[in-house]
Amino acid sequence: MKTFRVSVDFEFCFSTFPLELSEVCHEIQRLRLELGPLIVQCLLRKIEEHAVENDLSLLGAERKDYRRRSFETCLGKTNLRLLRVRPVAEKCRYAIKRYITLPRSQYTADSLESAVSLLPHMSYRRSSTESKSLTGAGPTKSTLHRRVKELATVLDKHPINEARGYKYLFIDGTGVRLQDVVWKGDERVRIFEQGELRMVYASRDLKEPVEVIGRWLSSSSWEEIACETYKRIDARDIVQLTTDGEEGIENAFMRPWMRFQRCTTHAWRSVKQSLYLDGIEKKERIKIQEQLYAIPVFNYAVKENLESLKPEDRDTISELLKKSESDLLELKQAMEKKGYKKTAVYIENLSNPLLTFLRSWLKDGTYSPTTNNIPENRFSLFKNRVRSIGKRWSDGGVLRIVDLIINKTFPGYDWDTFWNQMFPLTNRVKGYILAVR
Repeated sequence: MKTFRVSVDFEFCFSTFPLELSEVCHEIQRLRLELGPLIVQCLLRKIEEHAVENDLSLLGAERKDYRRRSFETCLGKTNLRLLRVRPVAEKCRYAIKRYITLPRSQYTADSLESAVSLLPHMSYRRSSTESKSLTGAGPTKSTLHRRVKELATVLDKHPINEARGYKYLFIDGTGVRLQDVVWKGDERVRIFEQGELRMVYASRDLKEPVEVIGRWLSSSSWEEIACETYKRIDARDIVQLTTDGEEGIENAFMRPWMRFQRCTTHAWRSVKQSLYLDGIEKKERIKIQEQLYAIPVFNYAVKENLESLKPEDRDTISELLKKSESDLLELKQAMEKKGYKKTAVYIENLSNPLLTFLRSWLKDGTYSPTTNNIPENRFSLFKNRVRSIGKRWSDGGVLRIVDLIINKTFPGYDWDTFWNQMFPLTNRVKGYILAVR
């Protein structure tokens, strides 16, 4: 092991007293941004001197000139002045070539992390700008986009070998605006279309974190998604499927031994779409929504209320189950009488799977998921990023940003571990602070 010592002297001038502590810290922060590149330059110069004196291949080498190289690093913009030499019977090269490997790009791997880690929350342009503001350096928007595209294969971290033990399956989707470039004759034409981002989550227990099993676009049918999902996890372990009731999900994912639960939150929120399609005025729509939400089943769909149930509550819950069934039937019939056919069909299709969790509790006394709220809390990040911040996406682009969000924000994923997998460090360099004098 070779050791090089670099000494740094500081001088601080104070114009007046007393000072705010924040003023001192701010000034040292500014110096830290300047100090990093200076230490790199100094350290490389010492390594360069060591190479010239100890590298046998440089004995008798002709000194050519000094070449300036500039790199964007996590320390900020770092300018280097590197000695070039011409060894005997060799091409001209840097004297430190056998000691330090210089990247071909002006952006070193460490300079990308801050910008890439901001992408789940900001646009490519803003991530680039904020990275430069925070660290003093960062890739341009186009460079950031290109490098993330290169990392696409590393980003996808979903199960691939039929993972065991998942009991609860959650499925959701959100609209996304897509774009593509196609050839029409001799011209390239940009086409725009509406698509859907489809997500499958699962958990091993109610108190275990929800994990992402996969993400797809609507170009993949629910049958194809179900087939791929059950290659990644063992369908025989699944006890319950919870979803918002989108057409095609139940037929694709359900197996004879599973329970099907309609998300109670989506149930009373989504009825307004059927009411709107039936041409009902807003005041009456709100009244019918309130009537639906007043049905007893929604009171016990709240996790805290369901968990508080005790064996002696069995008779009460049995009565509430019957009343919920009766109220749903009455509401459906009322909609039919008023000619609200779409709303009547919606309530009819909703009634049975909405009550699954109550029947399950009466059967074995244990509570089960009633909503998609657990994944929904994280799913809102996807919606905001792909629908509000990013307006148009290619198929690959939207999947890459979703994978970034998963690795950055989801429980069970560690960003530092993920980043080290993309750009592994061998810990061959260790620095120590010997003294502050």
